[in-house]
Amino acid sequence: MHAPDPVTRLVRALAEAGTPLDTRELADALWLARWTAGTARSRTGPRPSAPAPSGPEPDAEPPARPEAPPPHRSDPAKSADPPATAPRPAPVTLAELRPAAPDPAPAGAAPRAAAVSGLPALPALRRALRPLRAYRPPGLFAPSELDETATAELTATVGLLSPVRRPVRRRTADLVLLMDGAPAMAVWDGLLADLRRACVQVGAFRDVVVQYLHPLGAGLGVTARPGLGHVLRPAQEVTDPSGQRVHLLLSDCTGPLWRDGTFQRLLRGWVTGAPLAVLQPLPQRFWQRTALPARTGTLTRRQGPYSQLEFRELRRGARTVAGPYVPVLTPTPAALGTWSRLVAAESGLRLRGAAAPLDGAARIPVPDTDAGGHEEDEAERLLVEFDETASPTARDLAVHLAAAPLALPVMRLVQRTMQPGTGPAELAEVLLGGLVTQRPPGDGPGREQEARTGPWFDFKPRVRALLLKRLSAGEAALVLKHCALYIERTFGRAARNYPAAVVAYLEGTGRRPTGGTGSVPEPFATVSDLVLRHFERGLAELPGALELPGHPLRAAEQRLRRYESDGGADDLLEALRLLRTPRATGHPDGGRLYARALLHAWQQWRDPRRLAEAEDVARREVDTLVARTEPDPEALGAARIALARVLRTRGEERIAEAARRRPPESTELREHGEHLVDEALAQLELALYLPGLTAATRLSCAVLHTAVVDSRLDRSPDDDLTHLDRSVRVLSRLTERWPDGSPPAELWFALGRALLRCALHALPDSAERRRLAMRAAAALTAGVERVGGADGAANPLARVLLDLATSHALSDAPFASESERAVLKRAADAARTESDTPLEAAARGRLALLMWNSDRDSDSDQADTDAAEAEMKRALSLLRPGDPQRAELLVSYGQMLLESQRAHDESEDPNRVSEAVNSLREAVADTAPSHPSAVERRLLLAAALRRRYGAESMIADLYEACWTLDQALRDTEVPALRAAAWLELGGLHGLLARHTREREEWVRADEAYARAAQEAEAARDPRTAARALHGRAEVLEFLAGPTRALALYRAARERWARTPGADPTEVRRTDDRIRRLDGTQ
Repeated sequence: MHAPDPVTRLVRALAEAGTPLDTRELADALWLARWTAGTARSRTGPRPSAPAPSGPEPDAEPPARPEAPPPHRSDPAKSADPPATAPRPAPVTLAELRPAAPDPAPAGAAPRAAAVSGLPALPALRRALRPLRAYRPPGLFAPSELDETATAELTATVGLLSPVRRPVRRRTADLVLLMDGAPAMAVWDGLLADLRRACVQVGAFRDVVVQYLHPLGAGLGVTARPGLGHVLRPAQEVTDPSGQRVHLLLSDCTGPLWRDGTFQRLLRGWVTGAPLAVLQPLPQRFWQRTALPARTGTLTRRQGPYSQLEFRELRRGARTVAGPYVPVLTPTPAALGTWSRLVAAESGLRLRGAAAPLDGAARIPVPDTDAGGHEEDEAERLLVEFDETASPTARDLAVHLAAAPLALPVMRLVQRTMQPGTGPAELAEVLLGGLVTQRPPGDGPGREQEARTGPWFDFKPRVRALLLKRLSAGEAALVLKHCALYIERTFGRAARNYPAAVVAYLEGTGRRPTGGTGSVPEPFATVSDLVLRHFERGLAELPGALELPGHPLRAAEQRLRRYESDGGADDLLEALRLLRTPRATGHPDGGRLYARALLHAWQQWRDPRRLAEAEDVARREVDTLVARTEPDPEALGAARIALARVLRTRGEERIAEAARRRPPESTELREHGEHLVDEALAQLELALYLPGLTAATRLSCAVLHTAVVDSRLDRSPDDDLTHLDRSVRVLSRLTERWPDGSPPAELWFALGRALLRCALHALPDSAERRRLAMRAAAALTAGVERVGGADGAANPLARVLLDLATSHALSDAPFASESERAVLKRAADAARTESDTPLEAAARGRLALLMWNSDRDSDSDQADTDAAEAEMKRALSLLRPGDPQRAELLVSYGQMLLESQRAHDESEDPNRVSEAVNSLREAVADTAPSHPSAVERRLLLAAALRRRYGAESMIADLYEACWTLDQALRDTEVPALRAAAWLELGGLHGLLARHTREREEWVRADEAYARAAQEAEAARDPRTAARALHGRAEVLEFLAGPTRALALYRAARERWARTPGADPTEVRRTDDRIRRLDGTQ
């Protein structure tokens, strides 16, 4: 039998020894074995040239080692074949080795596309850098140490103590890898990572530091982190004139800081004092078009300590340029090896290489952006220039990138799948070829996405359209398919995946990808829409289309209706295609339907261009109808409603965007959004008063008007109620004058919500509030009764019933209405039927509070309280941990448990108090510090912990309560809340003083009570001030004696006199202390 392959046996032996290797580790091990084989042979004897025979030879010498060595020391070449009776192991191929495991990505981080390195094999690069181990900075003596053996021998020979020192190899320099922070340099981050790894592994430097260069004032700044937004230090801090730092700058030398000479001026000051080189990753054919054109010549290192390298150009008749020169290297072992040998050669050396003069003159021709001309002509000119200079693979890559958003991970993904033979050099050609420009920071994808993916780019105007003409529909669909997979991997399957919908539509298979609601950077939708519009003209009717002969507008309207009922993306895309045909655009109703379809498209995929286009289309439609001599009222009303919908959507989108920006940009966006919402209301009011409008159109207009007013009041509760009063009047008139005398449920619901909103804005406990609430309850009740009839399932009941319960609560005494309890039970059942879990939880939570407050106000037993608590537990079980709504219910549940103890038990039940503490603790953990109720919840938790200490005497509760109150004091500047926190903190330190008997706790209690009194005076709260002064007086009785305590008791009594509705028990307690300390009865 033949012996197995040596590599196979090595892999199996390592696996059996418990040290399996991946392909890269195995390659490193074989390379190391090549260089250490001589040492191994010297220990074990010469290796035979052929495998040993299966049986021992007669004259063979006995083996010097045991016959059965350990598996990890066996030599495959010396092993005998296994006996014929033993089963032969299955061969192990290299493909079966486990792949190199990538570094685990942190939770929530977006997966990055694999960055292709621009370096060759790292072992060759490390060998090229090894001469740097001999580099010694100028003026630094060679390190040495005492040679004890030689010292002893010399001393014994001469009879005198004669120390002998020997040189020591020690790392004496640092390496600073500088990365140009220009956006286009992001394609070379893989090269930087591999270069740093090689420099660390070569063992020539004490430390290898990476710094990124960005503009800082009139010069350059450095930061240790990639990207923008980090604190910069002056670049001069990273250099060392003594030569103890070696600098290697990675740059393509094409950025604006190279054009204006900023980099050249910086390097002129560095190249004379320390080793410096520029690593140019671009191919050499592009070097003359950069701001640092290198020349071929001879680099000379003078003998002695390191000084600036001299350069002499080889080309005859070359123009002499005054130095200094900086070496320019390609990322190859040959170029890096040449530079390493020159840096380390103290005896002098002369080698051929490339260098560039640092004369500070920019050599990149800046394109004339002010030249006149059409965008189409300019784009064609740019494309012609790119075709003349770029490589064929770069031209193909640019064509494929035309169908993808230009983010670095996406570009690498498209390059790896569509152009697998290319690397970062071709991608850099595209980015630097004049076709692409960088998006402004925060424009489109947002700053958070840019922090994770790097800068985003975009083609210049009309360039993408010209490149798409060179792309086939199949290639475009394949590129978009990879973009869809990127979205799914990065943002999850619940994200809005517009590229997936476009791919399914272009393929025409009828497949419907699942839609989502998660946010995705806008360029994905924008670019996908451009690709779709370019190729949709060549598409025929989709398979399974309805047979609708005649005008395409009818087919588009049918598609829209089917989309609104089924939600199929292919129906919406087909409707958009039909509405963009010439016959549809010329129809009177084409604009209205197109705006409606565009609004649906924006709601589905959040493409901002769709929303702007919808506004333009809707405005043109209204202007066209208004310009007619006798416009059709129904058509004009429908057009104004369509425009109002678009304006409202765009206005609210602007307002939401303002919340994510910073002033002054956020202020401008919010003002623009509010203006659009006001214009939407104005359009609806113009439509409401059109003569001859049908009741159905007027109802749609009035309901939309009420919804816009509601959303506006939700954002600004103190806003003017003029629009709301107008909605109430219009809805009331429609209800009274409905044609058949039986208004639909939708009208009753709109009127009821508008009246309820008016009641909520009325003065509390006023007759006006009760009157409006009663009208709202009557309108909502009429709508609910109507739902049981013809309107049936068209109207969801749960939210309406919650509004009805609120109306009952405002129209009668709070928490005492049986009708409110019945409505809440019905609302919970309706929400469960509608599968609206948050709404069901809200209804059951309100029902539990209603039951608990009703039982507390009446003489009820513990069973009623238990029923309320059980209802609250059921509401909590419907919500997931971390839900803000659950935090609200947890606070209410904790209060219920604490209050029920006071209502029914004379002593604390430790189990119920602990349950209250756990509920409040979870609520505090799920509450953001910026939440309006965050401080109040911390105060409740501290009070619950104090009560549990009274029941169980666990000192840990006191310490946790003190820490909770410290957090509350850091999170608020409101005097009333700070006074309450300091007051509670004083009581806690008093309990700690009694428990630990430490005087320091009494001092802290005194300070807390003093701060509480000051904050209460600032908040004009005499009740809290009296309690704080009384508590401080009790502390000072122990610390300072009765005289100071008596003065504080009297001050507290004076605050009690100014407190309306003061508790007589607290007042009597203060009077008792005054009489006892004063010595009178």
